[in-house]
Amino acid sequence: LNLQAGASFSAYADHDDEDTQDAWIDIEGRYDFTDSTNLFGGIGYSREHEDRASPDDVNGINPTIYRVLRSHIGLSHKNGPFTLRAGGTFDELDFDDVNTLTSEINNDDRDRDLYSVGARIGYMFSPTYKAFVQFATDTRRYDDSLDNNSQNRASHGHRVAAGLAIKNGARVRGEFLIGGIDQNYDDSALQDVDATDFGAKLTWRPGTSTIITANVDRTVEETTVINASSLLNTSAGIGIQHKLAPRTILKA
Repeated sequence: LNLQAGASFSAYADHDDEDTQDAWIDIEGRYDFTDSTNLFGGIGYSREHEDRASPDDVNGINPTIYRVLRSHIGLSHKNGPFTLRAGGTFDELDFDDVNTLTSEINNDDRDRDLYSVGARIGYMFSPTYKAFVQFATDTRRYDDSLDNNSQNRASHGHRVAAGLAIKNGARVRGEFLIGGIDQNYDDSALQDVDATDFGAKLTWRPGTSTIITANVDRTVEETTVINASSLLNTSAGIGIQHKLAPRTILKA
């Protein structure tokens, strides 16, 4: 059983209306029925703010505050060279209204629930390599049937991918996948998403004192920009950690 909690604050020398206070707490755990079967799950809550650079920022006097309740549960099972991991997630987002100099901006039309169920089946054909296929649904339902622009942003989608996982002792660990993403919107005025999905996670230890990590991911993000259904976000990152001395670690 793991518990994590934290907070992040920002304060401006001028324009203190831009000050922010974020906080979060997450609890997750795993119960092993046997050496090959376990149940896992978690629940978390956070208070966050929307970045001023976001295209969805509504330009209120203060940054938009929203709260996220997230949860997941699943089952993992191994039978010889085969592995199965299946589960579901539920997230609830609640946005606060924001004041302007003359009125109040209604953000209730952004409140939504996100549901997903999925599974991954893997086959280990050697101690180093495991092939897998995975599938997940993506359902998004808004508390208000129409947003402030009279558009219905509810949608449902799928993600399907095949990939390869690598584990070479403690030296190299990672996985690579490619597949497809689709997200279909109830409102015909909003363009459906049909795109290639790809991703990667890699951890490499070239020496006992150095760890290099890299990742690539793709997600379909919601938006409230009029006549825009969503944005397809592709992110990539790389990091290096090197132990200069027993008590000194350099990260970049």
